Formats: sequence, C-alpha cells, structure tokens
Amino acid sequence: MRRPIVEELEPLFNPKSVAVIGATNNWNKWGYSTFTSVLGGFRGPVYPVNNKESEVLGHKAYVRVTDIPGPVDLAVSLGGRPPRLRASKASHPPRR
Repeated sequence: MRRPIVEELEPLFNPKSVAVIGATNNWNKWGYSTFTSVLGGFRGPVYPVNNKESEVLGHKAYVRVTDIPGPVDLAVSLGGRPPRLRASKASHPPRR
C-alpha cells in the first residue's frame, strides 16, 4: 500500500539531516553562501559534499553523498543552474 503524500513529503519539509552538494570554502560561490545559511539555521546534521576539498568551514567534506555515514533526508545540489533541492529516498525506504 502506498503512503499518503504528506508522509512522502515529510523529509522535504522537515528533514532530520541535510547534505550540501557543492559546499565550498570559496566565499564567492553559491556553495559557500548556501552551506553557511544551512549551518546558521538548521539544527540537525549538515554534511558538505565536495570532491576537491577535504574540509569545508571546519566540517569534514565527503566526496560523494554515499560516503556520508548517516542517513540524509535532504540534499541541496549546487552543481547545476539553478540550485536544486532533492529529498533522499535512500534514508526513507518505502513501507510495505
């Protein structure tokens, strides 16, 4: 049986963790301002994803989202134009 739409969208509107794909130490890029904004306003774990930097603003950076040790509810992807939000299905498998 399929879950109600409100339940399916829960990770998008109330994520428990966020990955910022494209987070960077370069203050002149979207990845910097987005990462600092999430850090300043989100109370759960925030994971920077960057395949060229090992640390972003003092936080361990991960090469891929799949390298993050815990579940990720929401991923903000800054690689394309415009930036995109994605709710992760990996941490919320469908109920059967």
